[in-house]
Amino acid sequence: SSLPPSYGGNIGDGYITQNDGHLWIWNGSGWDDVGLIRGPQGERGYQGYQGFQGNQGNQGVRGYQGTRGYQGYQGEKGSQGNQGSQGLRGYQGYQGETGDSYWVADTYGIHYNSGNVGIGTDTSLIKGLYVYVDRQYGGHIRNTRTISGSFGLRVDLDNSNANSYILYLYSSIGPVFDVRAGGSIYFSQYGKSNYTGTAAKFLAVTSVGKVIEVDAPAEGSSKWTEENGIIRATSENSISMLNNRYLGFNVYWDSDWKHLSTGYAAWIKQESDGNFQISLSGTSRAAGNIVQSTKIIKFQNTTGNIIANNFVLASLRKLKKWIKNIVNLEKFDKIKIQQFVFKSDESERVRYGVIADDVEDIAPELVYSDDKGNKEVAYIDLAMAKIARLEERIKKLENGS
Repeated sequence: SSLPPSYGGNIGDGYITQNDGHLWIWNGSGWDDVGLIRGPQGERGYQGYQGFQGNQGNQGVRGYQGTRGYQGYQGEKGSQGNQGSQGLRGYQGYQGETGDSYWVADTYGIHYNSGNVGIGTDTSLIKGLYVYVDRQYGGHIRNTRTISGSFGLRVDLDNSNANSYILYLYSSIGPVFDVRAGGSIYFSQYGKSNYTGTAAKFLAVTSVGKVIEVDAPAEGSSKWTEENGIIRATSENSISMLNNRYLGFNVYWDSDWKHLSTGYAAWIKQESDGNFQISLSGTSRAAGNIVQSTKIIKFQNTTGNIIANNFVLASLRKLKKWIKNIVNLEKFDKIKIQQFVFKSDESERVRYGVIADDVEDIAPELVYSDDKGNKEVAYIDLAMAKIARLEERIKKLENGS
């Protein structure tokens, strides 16, 4: 508001203008601006009602795609489908030409047409099959009952003499083995000496191919036993392998690791440097195919470390019970993270962690003990509790408490 340019009142009269709250004093010839006149601030009024919701704004720019989550567990193998119906029978092929007959049946039995091979069919008590090759005739097969100067195979199943042959094999350098009617078996070490198959002995083959006799194993001395289709170690026996040897499951080596049958494969190895390795196939493939997408888990013998691509724990709600927030989080402040060196570590590498003895006094649920008195700490559970405690402290700071 504006002040009148002339005023008929007394000197010292004043007006407060509405537009800016200033006090103006009349000095007899004009107005003097004394300044802003303001009273004490009043109490805050009640908050007004919330206004109507405004129109929706334009859609913002799309954010960057987040990292891909962990792959879920493989589902169970489905049941095998029903067998399909049998296919149509193919057309019958054309009949082949009639072949030549090389065998005849006459009073001498059934034999080769030229008489070189014979199968005796007479009515005598001894019936046999004689296949001899006479060296005098360049290896031709001859129908002869004498073994002098020849080699081949002879079968006489009806011999009644306990020491007579029922099966006899003769090579170009001498007898190989024979079976006698009395049950004895005679082996020859390439024509050098005979073994009679003593009842108390077992036959074995040496590394150079020699047949030898060995003592029969004592009753119950076997290292392995079979029970209900399962082969297991007898008593406390075990199987041992040298370093850099593999033990495979549904896998074999043929210029590369290949599947023995359709499915997944795996193998384990004790390496020469002491490390232990487990290799798992990442895909199921048919028999004969090269193993692909191999995943490796390695156990280091000098450090006790386990090396793998990741460690994923089962965490479905249906696997758990008594789910609730962690109580008494303040106690985890007492668990100190320290540095140390394991006495068994020859490299004396500095590690960071906790002391199981101290943790057991504060949070015994995090400590596991074995039958030898050793104690281990569930580090993942401890880390989760520490994180929960940190979140609690951050919230208190944000709330000013």
